[in-house]
Amino acid sequence: MIVLPPRRAGASAPVAEGPDRRSVLAGALGLCAAGAGIAPATAAVVAPDDRRLNIERVTAEQAGIAGLLARGRTETKRPAVLILPDADGLTPHREDVTRRLAVAGFLALGVEAPPENADETLARTVAYLAHHLESKGDVGVLGFGRGGDGALRLAAMAKPLKAVVAYDGRGTADEASAAKAALQLHYAGLAGEVTATIPAFKAALESGEKTFELFLYEGVAHGFEDADKPETYARRPAELAWDRAIAFLESRLGAAPPVR
Repeated sequence: MIVLPPRRAGASAPVAEGPDRRSVLAGALGLCAAGAGIAPATAAVVAPDDRRLNIERVTAEQAGIAGLLARGRTETKRPAVLILPDADGLTPHREDVTRRLAVAGFLALGVEAPPENADETLARTVAYLAHHLESKGDVGVLGFGRGGDGALRLAAMAKPLKAVVAYDGRGTADEASAAKAALQLHYAGLAGEVTATIPAFKAALESGEKTFELFLYEGVAHGFEDADKPETYARRPAELAWDRAIAFLESRLGAAPPVR
């Protein structure tokens, strides 16, 4: 089934309809579509030296895979999120995404690059986050492109993985059948090879009575949320998708403690 997302406190207000944006249900698929609202890429939302955060590099020996670990400076238990980048790896924007999740109150780990056919490695990293001294024990995954593919495969894990957010992830019927975590799926309307997989994947999720949310953002290309790529970045859909992702993670992992 499709579950409508709760509104997050402090989330951006809906943008009024205009010639460059619309939000409609897309026919029988029941998808939420958002128009382009394309704008130039911007600088980091959270600075690399933000004094509210503890930020460190972790190694594969520590965490199963190398990456950037960020969380608030106050030592407290937090829900954890694993960030899986696209094929270009942990770019400045993906590092910013990791810091933004930390400011939102999560224990966030952005991996250097999603390993090829190494879901066992990622499962070790999920376990690392679940057992971290500052973790509440519940873990979510946020994946982009190739990392979105990996996130959908990880959805078959049982606890501690409870939520998966995937941007342009190509899911299969087998992955839909195996999914145990709740899913939130974001798709760029112009990513033709990816969007072609939506009907079969959605039908398999519905057939298996899985819990998921599915959003299609019309008029934008793959990478619409990536502020490092001015040729594809679309500010308003990116902000809308971000608000939805944070609300979804909070609803599934529990409210994150404030970062000051």
